[in-house]
Amino acid sequence: MIYTVEEALTVGQPDEVWDRWTSEMKPVSGLLAVPGFNTAQRFKGLGLDPSPSLAIYSIDSADVLQSRPYLDGAGGGKLGTPKWGKHLSFWHRNLFTGLDRAPAVPEDSRLLVIDSREPDVVIDDLSITWLTVVGLDRTTPYRGLVIIDKAVADSYLSNPLAHVRVFAPRMAQAVSSRA
Repeated sequence: MIYTVEEALTVGQPDEVWDRWTSEMKPVSGLLAVPGFNTAQRFKGLGLDPSPSLAIYSIDSADVLQSRPYLDGAGGGKLGTPKWGKHLSFWHRNLFTGLDRAPAVPEDSRLLVIDSREPDVVIDDLSITWLTVVGLDRTTPYRGLVIIDKAVADSYLSNPLAHVRVFAPRMAQAVSSRA
């Protein structure tokens, strides 16, 4: 199961502020210490304002998000609110089926995220892995993921498609010692 969190600071907030908050308030090591969290990778949205942050986690089941270890410290809400809540322009959490483990996106690649009402959208010759939303905010019925080369991603940034977003890895995929 794939758990995603998308957040963005309001326009005018520098990336350094966001990076400091995510590393201090929501360390990946804390989430990967929660039983049932297997992988974690964070991304920065490109070509969008405000620039969203995307985190993709591989988890065992939806029950993980109701567990005491998760709720008591590693997650479960907008950590840092009220300090940070007023600076968020959006915050979306979704649970998806379709993959047991999130793909690791190398630093020299980009992640295309395609949100759609139908899982049969065709974009160029891309091999899209389609996920189906099953819980939480349900901001899209289907989400497609494609790992692409940086140069190819540039074409989507210079000629954007409404339902396609480009993300750059902020970190390598971290893997739980239990995974």
